[in-house]
Amino acid sequence: MKKNKINEGHYVEAFDRLHLITDMMDRHLMDHPVIRKNKEVKKLIKFSIINLMEAYQRLGNYEYEKEIERPSISEVVSGRRKKSKDGGLDRC
Repeated sequence: MKKNKINEGHYVEAFDRLHLITDMMDRHLMDHPVIRKNKEVKKLIKFSIINLMEAYQRLGNYEYEKEIERPSISEVVSGRRKKSKDGGLDRC
């Protein structure tokens, strides 16, 4: 199986999946009658949700640190085109 290089879409996808699973666990498991009745199981699920939320935050921190290292969008856009000798715009 071929490995894909990680791109920006992978981060968005990971954030989405972490949020989706956390939300589903919170809505559909924590309120289930059997789970509410069994305190030990409820506690385990709660800790799982907390760990998923921590994973979401850590991934967000990593993505934020990457953003700081990247040039701003205005720097990227302004550097894409330059004026040609005849006054028009040429591609770099």
